[in-house]
Amino acid sequence: MKRLLFFLLIVAVVILGYLYLQRPAVDATGKLHADLYRGASDSWDPGIQTFPFRPQDIDGQTVGSSTAIRLEWKQPKKTYNHFLLTVTDPATNTTTRESGEHDRVSLDITGLKPDTQYVFALQACFDPRCQTWMIAQDETTARTPVEFWSEDKEPILLNP
Repeated sequence: MKRLLFFLLIVAVVILGYLYLQRPAVDATGKLHADLYRGASDSWDPGIQTFPFRPQDIDGQTVGSSTAIRLEWKQPKKTYNHFLLTVTDPATNTTTRESGEHDRVSLDITGLKPDTQYVFALQACFDPRCQTWMIAQDETTARTPVEFWSEDKEPILLNP
């Protein structure tokens, strides 16, 4: 009886170990860019912050470009080759990617649509083709401002 219990204990440990090794390194639950999270080898907290791009004061309010957002972050402690930022408009599922050198800690994302919510996933790529990477613990969301003026329209006042 003792041998059977010992054998079952060994089998349970082997099965649990196998299941532990088969789990994804990073939790992709609820992520828009789930495939990036499932494929990552690790994650880090880059403390991503979003800011208005080229902010201006309009009627006492600070407003940035309606087609751009500035992102800033902290680098991971692990050495990596370059970063890759995936930008997705969830309403249209349109995705673009921007990359840069490993020592950059900010990026101005331009060519966006006004008054649109975007989701950002930041990767630190270990090799030039980004076949192995770590990813920011959380996706970041930001909305571009509404369009206040256009070259072919009258300015829109915030507080008429």
